[in-house]
Amino acid sequence: MKRIGILAVRTLNYGSLLQSYATQEIVKDLGYDCDIILYKKTNMVKQGLRLLDKDVRNNTLRSFQKKIYIKTHGKELQSYFSRKTVALVSFIDEYFKSSPEYRGRKALLAAGKEYDAYLLGSDQVWNPMNYGGDYFSMSWVPNDKVKIAYAASFGVTEIPKYQIKKTKRDLARIEYISVRETSGKKLIKNLIGRDVPVVADPTILANRRIWDDLKGDRLIKKDYIMCYFLGNNPNHRKLAEELSKKTGLPIVTLPHGDEIVKADFGFGEIKPQGVGPAEFVNLISNAKYVCTDSFHGTVFSILYKRQFMVFNRYTADVNGKSSTNSRLSSLLNLLGLENRLYDSNKGLKQDMIEPINFETAHKNIEKLREQSLAYLKNALSDSRI
Repeated sequence: MKRIGILAVRTLNYGSLLQSYATQEIVKDLGYDCDIILYKKTNMVKQGLRLLDKDVRNNTLRSFQKKIYIKTHGKELQSYFSRKTVALVSFIDEYFKSSPEYRGRKALLAAGKEYDAYLLGSDQVWNPMNYGGDYFSMSWVPNDKVKIAYAASFGVTEIPKYQIKKTKRDLARIEYISVRETSGKKLIKNLIGRDVPVVADPTILANRRIWDDLKGDRLIKKDYIMCYFLGNNPNHRKLAEELSKKTGLPIVTLPHGDEIVKADFGFGEIKPQGVGPAEFVNLISNAKYVCTDSFHGTVFSILYKRQFMVFNRYTADVNGKSSTNSRLSSLLNLLGLENRLYDSNKGLKQDMIEPINFETAHKNIEKLREQSLAYLKNALSDSRI
């Protein structure tokens, strides 16, 4: 059986882990053996140079501030994040088929000889904040090995000047490139002159059976409104509270997704503890309503035909953050569900609670799946594998 090495994002959040798991399961279903390649950076000088990038500095600072806040604001908050981290790490240990850990570039070069082909993706693998190390560049994979990028994303609308030369060189070595967003398609065209397809996120491409098996039995027996917000816009929470008052349903929430959000304190009646990726899918798939600004919160709402409403995470294009907004709007437009994107400043509207017709959306999903699967099968059928 041919062996595929998967280069996946293992960031401790629901979206990253679910799409990495989906990629693994898709490759297995296609008849290949696969490992998610584990890599540990050792070049601290190179990592330090990444701090020259403003976005990298800001992200590092936010992460540090979050850790300090958690440590200094009570045992309840500490317990919530501790149990969440344990759940996320446990998911990796239980569900990921991983390689031994390769430490440093020399070891990574050795990993380049272990597999018949290398599959990169999905998620923001080419984001400047991730690209500082060698792992996602695939520069360590030999020329004679097949290199595939599936549903890769830059997460930004432009590449920092200091990274353009390296990015061009690395991309030119990858035989098969597909991207997750139209913005990535444009970047590839501008950088190396190639037209590449936009394909389905792995969580959409994966067979529904994978998610049904993963999520298990219903966790909360009564009806509820599921809220999963990553941004800090308090109006999103206020609108969800309006919906709760109108329907009489309690709010289930997973607070403080990307950062500590003041509006999350006191928001929601039910805050489940120790929620991992499987429980995340469970909570969305069984909700009566879903309110979210999350891409994967939206994906699973659509897959399970939940009554959902989506809000932009950011209010303006600040440091390229509108790419997160455009990712949501692109998905909704593609599936014919653009009317589910709302402005929370305008309050609750009647059409928010009227049943959604998912027929066209799911037809579009099947078409996108067929095209995306055909791309992946073609790449994996390369005669060198």
